[in-house]
Amino acid sequence: MPHPNLRHPVWVTVAPLSNASQLEDDNMREEIQIVGRATQFNIPGQMEYRDKDDYASAREYYDPRGLVVKVMGYVLVRTLDAQLRSWEPRIGDRILATGVGSSFEQTLDSVVTKIEPRAHYPSLGATLQKCFFGNRKPEHG
Repeated sequence: MPHPNLRHPVWVTVAPLSNASQLEDDNMREEIQIVGRATQFNIPGQMEYRDKDDYASAREYYDPRGLVVKVMGYVLVRTLDAQLRSWEPRIGDRILATGVGSSFEQTLDSVVTKIEPRAHYPSLGATLQKCFFGNRKPEHG
């Protein structure tokens, strides 16, 4: 069975989250995670985003920590394309740019806030990943 195609795909630059580096606190004897970024890469994605200055149009929801997260849009990526780049979308991955290599390239500084698997097929499972992105600094509700 063929994988679904994206409508009007653009190149999206992603910087995945990497928690590979950890230190140990000598006093508390526990590990301290250091947020790092893996090598950024480009992946084709279908974008839908609102005006980043128009916070009134952003959908809001509360995450489990009680923070108000404003969803500024989403990027739809094929699971197959993500697997070819050894990437599994995670909350905290950064989206740095859209339309890379074209005349309408736009720089973003957003973070993936929510992920929804889509387009399930019996033999393939979820063939699309809907990665919602929003502001990097959520507000307390």
